[in-house]
Amino acid sequence: MKKSSILTGVLLLMTFSFATLALQNGYDLFQKALAKERGEGKLQEAIALYQRVINETKDESLAAKAQLRIGICYEKLGRKEAQIAYQRVIDNYPQQIDTVKLAKEKLSNLIKAKSITEKGDNEFNIEVVWSKPKWDIEGAPSPDGRYLSFVDWDTGDLAYREMATGNTHRLTDKGREEGSQECAYKSCWSPDSKQIAYCWENDQEEHVDLRLIGIDSKEPRILYRVGYHDAWVEPCDWTPDGKYILSRLDEEKFKFGLLSVAEGSLRIIKEIEILEPYNFPKGGLFSPDGQYIAYDSQQNADTPNHDIFLLSIDGTTNVPLAPHPSHDFLLGWAPDGKRIIFASDRTGTVRPLDHSC
Repeated sequence: MKKSSILTGVLLLMTFSFATLALQNGYDLFQKALAKERGEGKLQEAIALYQRVINETKDESLAAKAQLRIGICYEKLGRKEAQIAYQRVIDNYPQQIDTVKLAKEKLSNLIKAKSITEKGDNEFNIEVVWSKPKWDIEGAPSPDGRYLSFVDWDTGDLAYREMATGNTHRLTDKGREEGSQECAYKSCWSPDSKQIAYCWENDQEEHVDLRLIGIDSKEPRILYRVGYHDAWVEPCDWTPDGKYILSRLDEEKFKFGLLSVAEGSLRIIKEIEILEPYNFPKGGLFSPDGQYIAYDSQQNADTPNHDIFLLSIDGTTNVPLAPHPSHDFLLGWAPDGKRIIFASDRTGTVRPLDHSC
């Protein structure tokens, strides 16, 4: 009886050990797949590893998560297999409530997107609001959709166009002066569409300003000034409450800063080393809640390609999103503030993608 009991105990222990080992191997494999997907951007290799997890693990929760990740990988690749993968989560793992809920949400979004694209011109119409403008825009549409800011390169003045009527209005007039060496550059609108922050360069006096002007005013405010030979400053975006302007300051290092509209004081929130001449970070757009900033920047010194980064407004968090050897550049935030829309050549051609935050 003692030998039998000992033997039974050994067998139970071995069975438990093998089960534990298999469970650990499943989690290790899942982590490797996750690293391939998120860290290296090797989506096909990640899919193969996730499939191994499904085939080899007895943990239903882990298998469901692996199946969900397969769907996400296919969605990133723009492949129709994403729908099949999400449906398998729903069909094969009904007890995994949270994972099934995510799969249903993603499947619903894919179906809606497919429905919209199939409707084509029956759903969307393109309206020309400015045919063959004679100037490069160097501006932006206002949040209310009524105006488009631009630089009138005949004079170098900041101007805006009324979308509905096509009428244009100059907001500055120094460029009219004969022999003037001043001109406007990049501009962006306040959240209420009543003011424009813009860059103003004066070659003769050798300075660059970040200025602010109302659409009903002819008197700009100089919020911040730098020496022409030392730096460059321009606006990127406004905080949703309109109190600060996210500004880029190009010196020996690139800097993001918050410029107070009321006081004109600039608080630097992040310094970024320029790894290659003139390969500056781009974008700089606030999330809808104003807590984060999205931008794209050079990955490392060995490649000129950019990744998308997420920066907290206090500067303490700065992380790459969906890093990949390809070139990614920011397009904007989704209205829900949970996704970032960017373009990438990771599929061979430049196409828009999104990433959940």
